[in-house]
Amino acid sequence: MNRIEQLISDMEQYIDSCKTQAFSGNRKIVVERNTIDDFLTELRMCMPEVIQRSEKIVNNKEAIISDARTQAEKLLSDATEKTTELVDEHEIVQQAISRGNEIIEQAQTQAQEILDQAIIEANSFKESAITYTSDAMGSLRALYEDNITATRTLFEDNMNAAQSLFEQHLAAMDERYQIIASNHDAFLTSINGDSAAQVQEEVSEIDSNEDDEEA
Repeated sequence: MNRIEQLISDMEQYIDSCKTQAFSGNRKIVVERNTIDDFLTELRMCMPEVIQRSEKIVNNKEAIISDARTQAEKLLSDATEKTTELVDEHEIVQQAISRGNEIIEQAQTQAQEILDQAIIEANSFKESAITYTSDAMGSLRALYEDNITATRTLFEDNMNAAQSLFEQHLAAMDERYQIIASNHDAFLTSINGDSAAQVQEEVSEIDSNEDDEEA
């Protein structure tokens, strides 16, 4: 409790202790002037301090209010700026997400196109390989058959030629044999004084010489 409050409390106690005026119905009291003057004097003495304190409180209040207003405005400004940043960041994030989705879709599309093209090329290469292999096998088969046929024909021709040569040789030998036999018979007929053994020996020698010449 400050001094003013104490003085007011003392004045109230003093008033309660004063006597009431007669016939006033307790609405009027009798007070001592000096006592009241003392209370008032002391109150006057306390008033400058109170006023100064009040002014200080008022000034402080204005300063507090001004500072609070400044802080509130700063908080509001910061909140607005932060909100704007968040909105901008949100838009940037949304744009980044949208762009990322576009890039992913483009990559998936390109990957699918590359895969489809690879499958087409692989199938084409497979068909080309099958066609090439089939053609090569056909050519090899034709070459094999042609060579076999040519070899068989050449063998048959050589066999025919050898057989013909052999038959010709046999025919020549038979012809010469017939000639020799005829000459032999004629020789035996033309010789009268020679012995049969001597003639046979000469004929054998002639046959032997003929065989050596033919060999």
